[in-house]
Amino acid sequence: NVLTMDVSVLGDPDKECDISKHDVAKAANSTIDEVIKSGDENSAMQIMAKGSSSLARELYNKNKIHGVIILGGTMGTDLALDVCQSLPIGFPKYVVSTVSFSQLLHQVSITTLDSDFSRDPRLLSLYLDSFQL
Repeated sequence: NVLTMDVSVLGDPDKECDISKHDVAKAANSTIDEVIKSGDENSAMQIMAKGSSSLARELYNKNKIHGVIILGGTMGTDLALDVCQSLPIGFPKYVVSTVSFSQLLHQVSITTLDSDFSRDPRLLSLYLDSFQL
């Protein structure tokens, strides 16, 4: 089973998501209307990052998710990295991004993955196996 989460601010997805943008905003102690009225994309995405990170951690704690695959551009990748940082080391995380580098993205060290895999090389195999279809 796949669980989907909408972290967009404007517009609606083509297909209904399991977790709506309204749920995400609520998890950040906000509403989608307040997010829209925040006035700028960065503020809006910070609110949605807070909500999506909180929900992802909650789902992890309830054993409802066993990995994440997150898609995004510059702002979506920034949000994705926040979600990934909210989850424990060793938990499968895969971010698909349209950017390879942006000064807008906060610094994330690949050493987190390196240290996971160097401590226990089996983690790399489990990580890769978790994405095979």
